[in-house]
Amino acid sequence: MCQKYSEDLKEMMMSEDLARERFICSIHSNNDFLRNEDVNKLIDNINRLNHLFKQMNDIVIEQGTIVDRIDFNIEQSVETTTRAKKELFQVFNGK
Repeated sequence: MCQKYSEDLKEMMMSEDLARERFICSIHSNNDFLRNEDVNKLIDNINRLNHLFKQMNDIVIEQGTIVDRIDFNIEQSVETTTRAKKELFQVFNGK
């Protein structure tokens, strides 16, 4: 009877070990799934960030073009005003 009890105990312990192994494997599998899901979310966020930086680059280029036009127009205004001042000076001084 003791031997039968010992064999039953061994079988029960083996089945518990097997159940424990299966449980651990399922946890690892679930962790792998969650890790993959997190990696995919990270990749998606990086792609969105990349898109935002491209849009910001376009805006900076556009603003740079506008600033260049403003600068050009100011230079033209200075030149035109200087010429107008000379012409007015000549008109009023009779030359």
